[in-house]
Amino acid sequence: MPAASCPRRLPEELVAAVHTVHTGEAAVAPRLLTRLLSTYVTPPRPPHRPGPAPSAAADLTAREVDVCA
Repeated sequence: MPAASCPRRLPEELVAAVHTVHTGEAAVAPRLLTRLLSTYVTPPRPPHRPGPAPSAAADLTAREVDVCA
């Protein structure tokens, strides 16, 4: 975005925004923040936990299968 098209903010507005963030409040509207997060953040995938190979599982005890699960 060219600098000429960026809206100018008054220094008072910038200071107020810094104070808002410093106190722990959001500087972005909650509705916009929700939209940004849903667009750019993906939920974490569960870790891949491979189980024992099918042929090896037949030789395991019930406790060993439970531990591997």
